[in-house]
Amino acid sequence: MNYIFTIKNKLIFVVLSVFISSENLVYADAQSDKALFFDTLFLVDAHQQSAETLLQMGHQKKNSDIEGAIKLYEKSLEVDPNYEPAKSSLKGALHIKDVLLFSKGLPNSCQSRTGDFDQNLNCVQKYFVIDGRPINPMIIKDLSTWISDGGDQVVSIDLLDSQNSNKYYCEGYNLKKQGNYYSVEVEIPSEAKDHVSREIFYYDVEGITNNGVYIIQTAWNGGGSGTFYNLLFVRIRKDMGFSNLDNNKFTLDRPRILIEKLGEYALGDRVPATMIKVEGNTVTIETQQHLPPYEKGTKKITISLENR
Repeated sequence: MNYIFTIKNKLIFVVLSVFISSENLVYADAQSDKALFFDTLFLVDAHQQSAETLLQMGHQKKNSDIEGAIKLYEKSLEVDPNYEPAKSSLKGALHIKDVLLFSKGLPNSCQSRTGDFDQNLNCVQKYFVIDGRPINPMIIKDLSTWISDGGDQVVSIDLLDSQNSNKYYCEGYNLKKQGNYYSVEVEIPSEAKDHVSREIFYYDVEGITNNGVYIIQTAWNGGGSGTFYNLLFVRIRKDMGFSNLDNNKFTLDRPRILIEKLGEYALGDRVPATMIKVEGNTVTIETQQHLPPYEKGTKKITISLENR
């Protein structure tokens, strides 16, 4: 097996001839330069070193040339198909590429992060995006009611502080452009150490009513056979929160962009809406029933969403 000896930035390639004697002792014969003083010695697999070098080259290109970074991550995996850092980096780079392609379809003012509050508000209200990206799927998931609960628990989240927060950290997601909006699917690793299954959460922006209610179809699978579909109704609005404490005084002068849950409608287990039409302030939904105890067939309902 070939190895690299790294000594004070000098690389010396040697060949180790390994054999087992009758006493089960291992002997290694290697040529070396006796003039060198070995005060630091690291043994590194040359195969792994090559994969790591390609990985680091990819990292250097990631911010300026995402296509170049992807090619280098792929080459790293050609050297070592089981190299986890390259697998993770490739997944992240492909996600960035998808988001960049998606953002190019948005107005210039909505394609990247901006510190302009009114511009951010306009992008969220019109296109359901912030910082040139879809709204973080973990935020939408947090607004959704657990299948074991009823009613509403989390009803409002500040997008400015939450979109890129640690609380809603998301490694990456599958993104598809659909009509005027998009759909997002994310795979969530289980937090239980002895549980290898993963959650799947999906949301699809279907449209917006005349009175500003976004219609979102969601789906959740916890690793079993059931996939639970719902319609989530949200709106985007401007709000004010307290700024930092100043002279023992809080002032309501910190602008926030809230995504606010207005309600939710359960479609059922493995019963996605096959058709959703948003028109005026009404939503027409069509589902295909196929599981007992429900009778098989198409179910159609029209829901009116009105202000009081």
